[in-house]
Amino acid sequence: RRLPRKGALVCFRATPSRKLRMNSAAATARIAELRAEVAAHDERYYREARPEISDFVYDQLKRELAELEAAWPAEAAALG
Repeated sequence: RRLPRKGALVCFRATPSRKLRMNSAAATARIAELRAEVAAHDERYYREARPEISDFVYDQLKRELAELEAAWPAEAAALG
């Protein structure tokens, strides 16, 4: 298995086993972080027409966010 190149975005996947190792505070923080990151990329892509990441990486971020929100619904709802 190859390691990502230096500076590459590494996407965390919220798998059931990973959820067991993540506490509520960590889930809340990661959901907030992902929401902010996705919003920033949306702004750059849709309003400024200058995307900084590939569609593939963007899709990974969105997928991770959806998985975390599904795995931690109370934490996601608490953020609004």
